Amino acid sequence: MFYSPEKTEIYTVTETGLVNVTNDRGVFQTSFQGHNLFNPSILAYYRDDGWLALGGTDGTVKVWDTAERTSLATIEAHPFHVNTLAFSNDGTLLATGGDEGVVKIWDWETRTQVTEFSINTIPLRLAFSPDDTQLAISTLDNILLYSITDATQSITLATGERGSGEVMLYSPDGRFLVNGGGIPNMQVWDPHSGTMVALIPGFGNQRLSADFSPDSTMLLTSMYNGGVA
Repeated sequence: MFYSPEKTEIYTVTETGLVNVTNDRGVFQTSFQGHNLFNPSILAYYRDDGWLALGGTDGTVKVWDTAERTSLATIEAHPFHVNTLAFSNDGTLLATGGDEGVVKIWDWETRTQVTEFSINTIPLRLAFSPDDTQLAISTLDNILLYSITDATQSITLATGERGSGEVMLYSPDGRFLVNGGGIPNMQVWDPHSGTMVALIPGFGNQRLSADFSPDSTMLLTSMYNGGVA
């Protein structure tokens, strides 16, 4: 579920790639087909401009202006399923991960590939650092940190199996990277040195979510049947 930039509309995406539009009171307005071969839940939203990217089982990515219901780009990104997507923080780049074990970064408006990383395993989640110089790629067993400027891998974070299955995010100031999922505790890392700086005990192995305060001083966590902290 996503709000429009003006907070006047709400967008939801069905498993078939249909984008439903309601007003801010939840009253249905209209719908449009975002992707005919949508890979369920593989999407990214750039909230500043209302851009919605949808990944397909055919390897394509479609980007929409949700407010105008206008298709902005179709990218032939991967030979097989698109497995994960993420917009950069300035909205100019789109990272895509495919089942073939390759992550690509695109100037999506011109459909131009900027760089790619061959990780030889399926990427599960992607996240840009706040300054858009680093890309975090989660896999089944770890998180790989790549430099976007020179396309090199700098650090591997040993999270444990499915350690970032539910959560992987940077703090707004870029000092921390938090992950959680199929491990007993959420982990907090320094993404510049690769050092684990903290554990958040008791938040793991179930449906998790987390978010930082805008000043990066607080972390809000929630867990299914486990409350909010």
